[in-house]
Amino acid sequence: MYGYSGKLLEVNLSRGTVAEIPLGDPEPLRRFLGGSGLAARLYFDRTLAQGKKPEPLGADNPLLVLPGPLNCSRLPGTSRFSVATRSPLTGLWGDSSCGGNFGPTLKYTGYDGIVFTGTSPEPAYLYVDEATAELRGASFLWGKDTYQTEDELIARHGRGTRVLSIGPAGENLVRYASLVNDRGAVAGRAGMGAVAGSKRLKAIAVKGNKRVELADPKAAEAIARTVRAKARESMTMQAFTSLGTDAVMYLGGAMMGDVPTRNWRTTLWEEGYQKLDGAAMAETILVRNAACLYCPVGCKRVVKVDQGPYRMPPGSGPEYETAAALGAMCLVDDLEAVAYAGRLCDLYGMDTISCGATISFAMEATERGLLRSELSWGNAAAVIGMIEKIARREGLGDLLAEGSKRAAAKIGGADFAVEVKGLEAPMHDPRAFHGLALSYATGTRGACHMACETYALESGTVFRPELGLAGPFENQTGQGKAGLMVKAQDWGALLNSLTICQFINWNYTATELVEATNAVTGFGYTLGEFMETGARIWYLKRGIGCLLGATAADDRVPSRALASLEQGVTAGSEPDFELMIREYYPLRGLDAQGRPSRERLVQLGLSDLANLLHGQ
Repeated sequence: MYGYSGKLLEVNLSRGTVAEIPLGDPEPLRRFLGGSGLAARLYFDRTLAQGKKPEPLGADNPLLVLPGPLNCSRLPGTSRFSVATRSPLTGLWGDSSCGGNFGPTLKYTGYDGIVFTGTSPEPAYLYVDEATAELRGASFLWGKDTYQTEDELIARHGRGTRVLSIGPAGENLVRYASLVNDRGAVAGRAGMGAVAGSKRLKAIAVKGNKRVELADPKAAEAIARTVRAKARESMTMQAFTSLGTDAVMYLGGAMMGDVPTRNWRTTLWEEGYQKLDGAAMAETILVRNAACLYCPVGCKRVVKVDQGPYRMPPGSGPEYETAAALGAMCLVDDLEAVAYAGRLCDLYGMDTISCGATISFAMEATERGLLRSELSWGNAAAVIGMIEKIARREGLGDLLAEGSKRAAAKIGGADFAVEVKGLEAPMHDPRAFHGLALSYATGTRGACHMACETYALESGTVFRPELGLAGPFENQTGQGKAGLMVKAQDWGALLNSLTICQFINWNYTATELVEATNAVTGFGYTLGEFMETGARIWYLKRGIGCLLGATAADDRVPSRALASLEQGVTAGSEPDFELMIREYYPLRGLDAQGRPSRERLVQLGLSDLANLLHGQ
């Protein structure tokens, strides 16, 4: 078996036991790869296929932590891993991707992933190295933030230890709580940290150097050299290196009307964008850039503030999504305050997108008289104070810890809570790129632009001629977007199962990524087989969502994110969502209820899923 160690760890937190699970037959790996794809198969087999529908915060809801087969290869961009389970924010399938150094180190302990079940009677953490895998008490860590937790476990287990942990938000079951490694690399979306908190799992500490055998190391290294060279020559990658995603997305996005501002009511705020972009950061609070393992780019920002109310030592700085969600969405133009707010979210372990979007929603609710709060547009101190209240579930923070959908259901305002299936939309505007509306509506975890390459394709960042996506694509039209979406989603399912960074992925051609996967695993995919694998993974996730309650009625985008604006670059632009969804359903083989057809599922080898959805 190449690219894999051939075994998982199963940790029963209720019993306090740790056991090895041999993967055995490599065929399931060839069919689902790793990361979120293999996680979906393991989740389905352990729950829905057994007639079980565990509640997201219930003891019987398995939590899966899975790197991908490329983690052990040193190919550029392959340090990511997935955390997956039923989401406490959406009630549907949830997965979250994370960078940093934890994923490869987990692989180097000799395991291809971890499955957690049950609930520990006391706070616990899992320690894994090449010779040991055991649960240990974590009461001494409970209540501490993610930085403190990481520092204490590294001090205890030595240099080279990598730590994935929750903060107080996960302990307090904030529905969009995250898990954090490397002091700011975050598995942010869909509330995976709350599931860990419900299990009283404070952290996972891993340490290892055990290598995994590759099918063709020379071929893998040749592709790695080619991709590194392309990344060095890419203007986009150079911009990420020098100014981070905050500059590339803010400056470029603002020019295209892509930065949602004031809770999606405008994309005009030039003076604010300039104060928050990567150039302003480089001139003021930036210490250096940082990179995940095997990355030739280094888009991460390390920042510090020396004095004033937002004083903080060197540490994680805001990337674009954070700067937009806690800055533009709330009309906070103080970069130091936005950086401090983002740092708090990392320390407490909270998704900055859902947190910022929910606070922005609450600002508008306050403005409309639906809430009484100190929140107001541009009030940085109120935003920071609310982050602390949310993490601790104090006062209004207890309601906002539930996310914008549940908050709106209680106080009103569903028409301006921009979420899909309960997951707050990321900071990219469908009025600038119409395909995003379809991406958000049909994403298997809710509103998401990282589950496919639609955004990159529409913006001209990357084209995929081998997949029939040669481009260029007109961004403000719904014509042809359904066909684009099907291919882009299948491709995205592969990326999140290989656990490869989507930024670095732009430097691989589709053929090169197939060849890289074959060089690591020896699976011998053709491009067609590779894409079929992506389709299988996408349909499995879609089917899990349907079994957990999602229907065609959930494939919608709130009107706030679709209604045309009167001013700005996208003035008058209104996505023809009904055209796109009408064309998408038959292309995807979805019935009127939103379920994948029996024929398509059987064709992909998912007969067990077909039987559950459609009967024997």
